[in-house]
Amino acid sequence: MTLPSQPAAPGQTIARSHAPVTARVNVEPPVLNGMAATEATWIAVLSVAGLGFVGLLVILTTGVWQIGLALPTFGTAFTLWSASLRLSKLKRGRPDYYYEHAIQRWMATRGLSRERFLTRTGFWSVGCVLPFGFASPFRYRDPGVAADMPHPNDESTSTPALMARLAALGAHLARSHAGAAR
Repeated sequence: MTLPSQPAAPGQTIARSHAPVTARVNVEPPVLNGMAATEATWIAVLSVAGLGFVGLLVILTTGVWQIGLALPTFGTAFTLWSASLRLSKLKRGRPDYYYEHAIQRWMATRGLSRERFLTRTGFWSVGCVLPFGFASPFRYRDPGVAADMPHPNDESTSTPALMARLAALGAHLARSHAGAAR
């Protein structure tokens, strides 16, 4: 085991001063200029397929098989290198998997793949009506709340009853405000 070249800070042991960075534990490691291995694999497969077809056309038209084989080999290496530089500029400042998720969402909106993320807003339904409510059947009274406040399960909390109570409260506030303005 080699010792670090810099001494540990006061109050830290040598092992503590060189703890591993855990911020990227669940992230695929970069392979080439910040490009992940799966990105490199997809780019290489598409590049070999495209340049292999072009190389086959070169072999059939010219009969020079060396160029037809060199084109997919060196062309793929050049494509990987230039794509890694381009992706490093595109991905700068973005969170991990940003473009993978953006492409997946783009495909899902066009019906090319299943939607893997929750993109819906609004009300949700569980698909059935439950025979019970979620409110507590016990009448808990908070010490800071007035004792005459109705319980959520009371009939007085129905929409018409609440509207009538709000109208009465509004009228009361209007009278008290008009009296204070005189």
